[in-house]
Amino acid sequence: RGEDVVGIEHEVAVKARRVVRADVLEQEVQSVALAYVQMVEALVYHRAVTAGVLTAGERTALRSSDFLRADVAYLSYYALSVRTSGGAALSQKLIDAGVFTAADYRAAQALIKTARIA
Repeated sequence: RGEDVVGIEHEVAVKARRVVRADVLEQEVQSVALAYVQMVEALVYHRAVTAGVLTAGERTALRSSDFLRADVAYLSYYALSVRTSGGAALSQKLIDAGVFTAADYRAAQALIKTARIA
């Protein structure tokens, strides 16, 4: 029937198998995206703890509240002490690359007055 044809492709009539409302389709896409984000988030947190970027306590604290700019600064600072695949600390690799000096790094370390979340 003519009303079943939704388009012509390669001179062949293309028929719609079923009509899906846009809002239903959007909900499905959003639920798949949310599931993916939740899976990736869990993997990232697990990998961060395994690599030593996060402690188990930090992971718990970060997951229990909104992720803030202060959290990025906290994580970035402690990531500097994590060993890279070559065995050197990330901070040393950045010092060697000229991103900052060893003196700058020591000065930044001296500014940290609180203990790390266990």
